[in-house]
Amino acid sequence: MDRTAFIVSIIVAVICASLLYLAGAEDSSQNSGSKAVPTTIIFSHVVGQHTPKGIGALMFKRLVKERLADKVAVQVYPNALLYSDGFKGVTDKRDKVMDALKAGKVHLAAPSLSQLSDKHPALKIFDLPFLFEDGEEADKFYQENQKLLVASLEKDRYRVLAHWQGGMKQLSANKSLKAPSDVQNLTFRIQFSNTVEASFTAMGAEVKKMDFEAVYKALERGEIDGQENTWSNIYSEKYFEIGNQYFRETNHGYLGYLLITHATFWDKLSSDERSTLEKIIKEVTEEVNEQAKRQEGEAKEKLKGKSIKVEKIDREEWCGAIWGNPEKRKDLLSQIDVKLLKSAKTVSTDQNRCPFPQIGDVESSAVD
Repeated sequence: MDRTAFIVSIIVAVICASLLYLAGAEDSSQNSGSKAVPTTIIFSHVVGQHTPKGIGALMFKRLVKERLADKVAVQVYPNALLYSDGFKGVTDKRDKVMDALKAGKVHLAAPSLSQLSDKHPALKIFDLPFLFEDGEEADKFYQENQKLLVASLEKDRYRVLAHWQGGMKQLSANKSLKAPSDVQNLTFRIQFSNTVEASFTAMGAEVKKMDFEAVYKALERGEIDGQENTWSNIYSEKYFEIGNQYFRETNHGYLGYLLITHATFWDKLSSDERSTLEKIIKEVTEEVNEQAKRQEGEAKEKLKGKSIKVEKIDREEWCGAIWGNPEKRKDLLSQIDVKLLKSAKTVSTDQNRCPFPQIGDVESSAVD
């Protein structure tokens, strides 16, 4: 080989080696980049981190980090730091969490059933007063009727991943509530549910629909006289510090949540990622539901420990005050599916209690 040919061969070898090195570096950079930037799940909710839902969100984040650390990362935003629950209304200036899910601004949310029910009427049944005895009864009903309950959400391309129990709702106010007539002319904060509104107006109360994070200030300013919520949320938000000193253990309604994502995000995940996330969600759901049961008793006792009197009601008296009026019954049941009503009665441990006899009288007026 002459000198010129030798030099040419060296140059060609160097060029080939350089190209191979650059190709390998590019592959390494791409692989390194995919590991450094996992898929992010932004989880937005409105309650405190020590409530059942708040604990569930943090547990979900922890388990995802343990099992999918190189593929998925979770960011949790509690206390409505990002969005309020539900859908944007005509008077709202900004999107709410269901709009944000659809737009891909967040990827996981756990709005209450009540905040969804006006747009998805099958869920209105959870807002009927005194229908469920406790969270376990409500959850059993949900599991038996899940397909029908979430059908319209699924049609809108939301994906319902779990039902989380919150607990039973109680009443608090700035005056004593010994009888149903004591709520007359008082203004109570409620969620954005026409069915809940009908139950309060049946007793002569006024209502003001507002987001959860606005309740404390509204109570402080005297814009509302009282509110309804679970013991854990009442204690976590410290309503007892701002004039709501009268608490009634009414168990008049159920507060539950749906863990929801959107198909646009969910379907982009690999089948292995979805499978792992579903297993994690199942574990988290069991813990959330246990926390809901445990915290209800603990939060109530903590309130009593602050010298706050918690009184029970005559359940049949209060239930009868709402359901006893035929016109009000018609309002409550106007968009309720008869099949769901019958199922709710079936899962009840006491089918002779109010409101089942009253509902039986007007089943024909419900939606079939």
